[in-house]
Amino acid sequence: EGPCAAFVAGGSKIPKRWPPGRFAELAGRLPGCIRSVVLLGGPDEAELLASIARDASQTGDRRVFDLGPRGLGLDSLRGVIERCRIMITNDTGPRHLAVALGVPTVAIFGPTDHRWTTLRGADERIVVAQPFLPTELVADDHPAACGVDRIPVADVLHAVLDALDEPDARNGVSSTA
Repeated sequence: EGPCAAFVAGGSKIPKRWPPGRFAELAGRLPGCIRSVVLLGGPDEAELLASIARDASQTGDRRVFDLGPRGLGLDSLRGVIERCRIMITNDTGPRHLAVALGVPTVAIFGPTDHRWTTLRGADERIVVAQPFLPTELVADDHPAACGVDRIPVADVLHAVLDALDEPDARNGVSSTA
């Protein structure tokens, strides 16, 4: 029903995962131009996605669809991502697929250095836990200072609004901060 956002809250390494409660909060604060949220992940992330779906349903009237338990194959995953207006994701495989498909992407990075996997010219916003880490240092070597849990919802929301770049996106933001 209308434009949707894809959330990829899982990932192969738990320290790289933005807290699920923040994904749920973000779902309630997305601009009005986003009508629904699609949760993507693997079958082993079913509990994580179910908790986000449950908590997100309490943060607003946006519909949340949990597709994790379906175990989407690559073709189905591609089809879902192509239909999304934006993807908000941890550093994951689906992130790379969204970028390759030209879907605006907000990628959340904690203790992994984004410089290893960011493509120049891609329609991607990078949100890092420690934006003031000197360029000669690598986030991977500073897990405490670069903990993904240091990233507030407001920073990710700002990146989403920038990626959407639509007048109604900025006007339809919930102010439940």
